Amino acid sequence: FAENLYIESNHIVYGVLDLITELFPNSKVIWIMRDPRTWIRSAINSSAYPLYSMWDLDSINLSVRAYNFPEDPSADKWHSMTIFEKYCWYYSNINNRAFELMERVPDFKIFRYEDLFDKDTREKNFIEMLEYASNFNDGFKRDFQFRPDLLDIKVHANISKHRLPKWNKWNSKLAESMDYHCGELMQRFGYGTEPQWQEKLHSPGTVKCRA
Repeated sequence: FAENLYIESNHIVYGVLDLITELFPNSKVIWIMRDPRTWIRSAINSSAYPLYSMWDLDSINLSVRAYNFPEDPSADKWHSMTIFEKYCWYYSNINNRAFELMERVPDFKIFRYEDLFDKDTREKNFIEMLEYASNFNDGFKRDFQFRPDLLDIKVHANISKHRLPKWNKWNSKLAESMDYHCGELMQRFGYGTEPQWQEKLHSPGTVKCRA
C-alpha cells in the first residue's frame, strides 16, 4: 500500500480533522473556502441538498444544530430561525470549528473556491493545489495529470434559480442575517467588499426573497 493515495472529499469530517492526522501522520488537509452568499444560494436552491429539510428532522439530529452547543448565541433561537438563517449559522459553525482544529493539524492549506474557478487564475491555482496534495513530507510523491477542460463541466447545475436569487437582489434583512453569522469569515477571506453589499448592510431593502 506504500504507493497508494487515498483521497476523502467530504466536509463532514471537519469535526475530526485532528484525529485523522493522529491516525495518519502523513496526511494532508485541504480546506476549500467559498463565499457564503453563493454557497448558501446553491445549497438552498438544490433539491439534492438535505440540510434542515423535511428529511433532516430535529428528532434524528442528522445535521449539527445550534442547540447542540448550549453556549451558542443561536441555541435558544434555533426553532424560530428561517432556513436561510440556519444555513448561515451552519456555514459559520463548520468553518470556525474546522479552523480551530486545524491549529492542531501539522499539514493543511486553505484555498478559496473562487480562485480555483476564476477564468484568469484557475489553472495556476489548481496546479498549486494538486502539487500540494501530491507531495508528502516523507518523500512520497504522486504524479498527476491536470485536465483544465474538466473545469468547464458543471455539476448540480439543474437547480431552481428562483427560490433564492443572487445576492444583489437580496433585501437588507437577508444581508444583515448573513453578516451576523458569517461577517467575520467574509472579512477574513475577502468577501463582501462590494459597495452594493455594504449598502445593503446599512439601508433597508425592497426586494423580498423566499428563504
